[in-house]
Amino acid sequence: MPVAMDLPFRIGADGGIATTHDPAKQIVQRIVTVVGTEPEERVMLPQFGVPVNDYIFEPGGGLVAVELTERTKAQMAMWEPGVIVNDVKPIPKADQQSIAVIDIRYTRTDAPDSPDGLARSIHTASIDSRGRLRERLRG
Repeated sequence: MPVAMDLPFRIGADGGIATTHDPAKQIVQRIVTVVGTEPEERVMLPQFGVPVNDYIFEPGGGLVAVELTERTKAQMAMWEPGVIVNDVKPIPKADQQSIAVIDIRYTRTDAPDSPDGLARSIHTASIDSRGRLRERLRG
C-alpha cells in the first residue's frame, strides 16, 4: 500500500509527519496541488500548475470552464497519469464575490473499479475597485 504525506502538512499523532495510505485521498491531494499551483511558482518546475488566477474571475463562464478543463487535462496528463479529467467548473460563491469553488470531475485509471471522483479546490482573492488582484489564498 503506497504511503504519502497527508495534506495540509501537519504533525501526526505519533509526532512524525502525518501520512495517508488511502490512494483516493492521495489522488485528490495531488489534483488540488496541481490546480492550486500557478505556473512558474515552482522554480525548478516552471511548467507545473494551472493558471487559475488568470481565469477564475473572468466573464464568460462557459469559455472559462472549457479553457480551465483543457489546461487541467494537460497538466494531469503530465503529472498525474492515473487520472483523466472529465470537467472543470469554476463556481463563484454568490454571497462572497472573492471566493470561487472549482469542481474537478475525474476518472481514475489506476483502479478501473473506482467510481468517478470529485476534487474541490477553493481559491480566495481580494480584488480592489480597479479589478487588481491584491491577495490570493489557495487550498
